Amino acid sequence: MIKKVFVVHHSHTDIGYTDIQAKIFRDHVKFLDQALEYCRETDGYPRDSQFRWTCETSWMAKNYLEHRPGKVREFIRRVKEGRVEITALYLNVTELYTAEELIRSIYFAKGLEKRYGIKIVSAMNSDVPGMSWVLPQVLAKAGIKYFSMSTNPIRSFRPEVPYPFYWVSPGGGKVLAWNTESKEPGSWYGRGYSLGLGESYEKVSGLLPGYLRKLEKEGCPYDAVCIRTAMDNAGPHIELSKIAREWNEKHGSPKIIVATNREYFEYMERKYGRRLPFYKLAWPDWWADGNASAARETGISRDTHRKLIDIEKAASFLSLFDEKYPKERIDRIWDNLMFFDEHTWGSRYSISKPRCFQSRSQWAVKSSFIRKARAESVKLLGSLSQKLSKKIKTSLKNKLYFAGNSMEGKFYRITLDPVTGGIKSLFDKELKRELVGQNSSCRFNQYIYEEIVSKEGRRAIYDDTAGCPGPKKRDAKFRRTSPGSCRITKGRNDTLACSLIAAIRARGCQSVRQEIILYGNEKRIDIVDTLSKKETLMPESIYYAFPFNFRNPEIKFEIAGAIMRPEKDQLPGTAKDYYSIQDWVSVSGGGCSAVWVSRDAPLVQFNRINTGKWITGRLKIKNGNIFSWVMNNYWYTNFRASQGGKTVFRYSITSFKGNAENSEAERFARSCLNPRDREFCSADKKNLTFLAFKRAEDENGIIIRMRETEGRDTAVNISFPCFDVQKACLCSIDEKEIESLPVRENSNKAACKEI
Repeated sequence: MIKKVFVVHHSHTDIGYTDIQAKIFRDHVKFLDQALEYCRETDGYPRDSQFRWTCETSWMAKNYLEHRPGKVREFIRRVKEGRVEITALYLNVTELYTAEELIRSIYFAKGLEKRYGIKIVSAMNSDVPGMSWVLPQVLAKAGIKYFSMSTNPIRSFRPEVPYPFYWVSPGGGKVLAWNTESKEPGSWYGRGYSLGLGESYEKVSGLLPGYLRKLEKEGCPYDAVCIRTAMDNAGPHIELSKIAREWNEKHGSPKIIVATNREYFEYMERKYGRRLPFYKLAWPDWWADGNASAARETGISRDTHRKLIDIEKAASFLSLFDEKYPKERIDRIWDNLMFFDEHTWGSRYSISKPRCFQSRSQWAVKSSFIRKARAESVKLLGSLSQKLSKKIKTSLKNKLYFAGNSMEGKFYRITLDPVTGGIKSLFDKELKRELVGQNSSCRFNQYIYEEIVSKEGRRAIYDDTAGCPGPKKRDAKFRRTSPGSCRITKGRNDTLACSLIAAIRARGCQSVRQEIILYGNEKRIDIVDTLSKKETLMPESIYYAFPFNFRNPEIKFEIAGAIMRPEKDQLPGTAKDYYSIQDWVSVSGGGCSAVWVSRDAPLVQFNRINTGKWITGRLKIKNGNIFSWVMNNYWYTNFRASQGGKTVFRYSITSFKGNAENSEAERFARSCLNPRDREFCSADKKNLTFLAFKRAEDENGIIIRMRETEGRDTAVNISFPCFDVQKACLCSIDEKEIESLPVRENSNKAACKEI
């Protein structure tokens, strides 16, 4: 029987959506003013009904402390009393976040701990129905024990696991995780308001008992539940405390407890911790498809992340030789990246009224975050590169040949299809194997334009007018077309590489240019697809097909800080129609492997195009087909209604004998995406890759962050050829020293598992 109802009151942090961003920033300052006022007003209430407020993101605290310096002491006092809680994540994150960005997203919260002597032990991520699998490791290694999700049921499914549960990363880091209290489709962070907790005792007394009985009928095995009470950018309600006080005076059980996020978790861990289940599985995001509504900006974000890691390496190295470390500029780039990559893309009217002031102004601000991040990173990288510049010698002996629509080098022979402009044949001369699936309906790198064949338009996939959440329709009809003719010409022809260019007239675009680049001394193919797109408000998608010649292969791909296999490594009910990758996919089978790298577009689909299928059963992968989903506008809110102009999508491919090791795929991706990568230290194990080489936050030393890629404990020796190391230590993710490490001959030994 349910005896305790923990009510967690907060404001869902949308950076925009309900109004222009500048107003949202001001409103959240007012919300915390009100929260402190309500704390004062209820100091005399019984403990369980005293007002409490949870900052869903640490940005809320930062925004408040910057604008209310006179209230810092009162705010921190309430945090220490447990009346206000600051949670760990800076903003509501998405799968666009890299592993390093997730780590940086807890830095502000951990800095508050050190500055004010407070303890932050929980994190929240609301709305988004998915999260990177490395997050439990990041949180656990920073001393954060609890993680609260409230996945929005709109255009998604709830993971089919009991709550709460211990969510475990591939490397074994774990957090106690919770996601909404009910199995019903409409359960979300606004549940408390739907039960009247922001209105009156009378409404609550009429709705809450029946709701609790329903939870018990669903099989709730615990004597406590958590009900989130929040809305998008909505302020606090003191009525909640008044209702709780009256309820508790009139009812012996269940008791309403106005709580912070951590209080519910502490109770559940204390009473039920030993019997809660463990799940070592990924949580792919149903909403990741929306990122392709702004393909150009998404690609810029991905490139800027790579530049920023190089900037930090160069700046940190130069700081050892008395160059000033540009910390403020680097922090500003990280901040802009996090504001672009977080989950709010635009106005609630972005699709219904795409030309209105709210839609246009909110997108102008959202896109400015990535423009500013790119501009600052380009300036900074340019100035640092001049100080580190060196000449590179290149071998000039390459044998590359053209023959009509074909070209051939040491490793590959490539033939283009004169109809679609795709690759008809990609033959690996070492393996003596054709890499393009000849039984596929698509050529390799074939352009596919998709339209919905229905007067319903977007609502043929998801009907937002038929309740909340609306029905997910699996019978949508699509029209998919590819080019019917193209013009193939020779492109690049120099000592390093040659290329063929297919100029295509294709539906949905004014022009399409596809360049296939073959290298002489490197077993690698690059593809550069340039789309000059017509802008339209009609629902549409664009894909590029990559049908690799494999039957029943093993497919693995990189997500932030981890590697996963579709279907096998994910929580039931999470997204299978499409996945958001970081850099690479490997396809293995029949004694050989291929690695496919996507520089700009993160969305992929496997086996066949799965858009609109809403797969909840088993995803069967019978072939090596990868579909790069580069553009769409299928959402009905928040994301962009249209996109036009010039957008570039770049890919790299290699192949080799044997099954692909994750470390091989990782090294190939890095060589393609950051060929001028500077390593100022080296590791003697191939299964380790460097995530960051940065100046410590206190500027007292260098932080080197590494990731293990094969899922095993590894003892590694790290060497530093460019400078003398006086002292080394193992530290936590938030840069706290754990133990000293021995330094011998300018190298040190350490153990690594995951990050």
